[in-house]
Amino acid sequence: MKEYIKMLFMGSVILAPILSNKILTLGGFTLPGGMLIAVVLMYGLIDLINYRYGQQEARKMLVQALVVRLFLYLTIVPLILALPGTAKAIGFASILAQSFKLMIAGEISVFVSQYFFDVPIFNYFKRFPFVARVMASDLVSQALQTVGFVLIGFMGQNVPHFKMIVSAYAMRIIFSAVKALIFYPGAVIKREGTTS
Repeated sequence: MKEYIKMLFMGSVILAPILSNKILTLGGFTLPGGMLIAVVLMYGLIDLINYRYGQQEARKMLVQALVVRLFLYLTIVPLILALPGTAKAIGFASILAQSFKLMIAGEISVFVSQYFFDVPIFNYFKRFPFVARVMASDLVSQALQTVGFVLIGFMGQNVPHFKMIVSAYAMRIIFSAVKALIFYPGAVIKREGTTS
């Protein structure tokens, strides 16, 4: 089960910055497209790993994701850019450049907010129910992640930074509540290594 959770996590970690190239407007909220997959899937899986296998395993998965994503971006992307292409591929380099900027923004903001805040806060509230732990850790980590991602990822661009931060944070908290309920059944299943 843990390996499947890790595979889903790695896939969502790689997909999120690519989808963040599209800025969405949902019901008056302006947010990066990758946020949908990041909040519901990535962070839900981190919470599930943290709950079922512990803080060390959650942090280990965050480090593994960082290494995998950096390896792919630093080896595969330059290789693809160096290969000859057609005239239709002219804009591809600018798309990858923006994706790279969003990847860096994501790596910094996600790693710092999850590794140093979300995972420890989630563990600090061990005596509380799963949903309460998710919401407590997400209130802090999502604020840090949102501000960091928007300011770094969209630096120098003519986008409504403040509106995007407020919108994205509001949507993240809503998605966090939904995520907590979606992943709750996985959390209440007997943890590996426990006797009760």
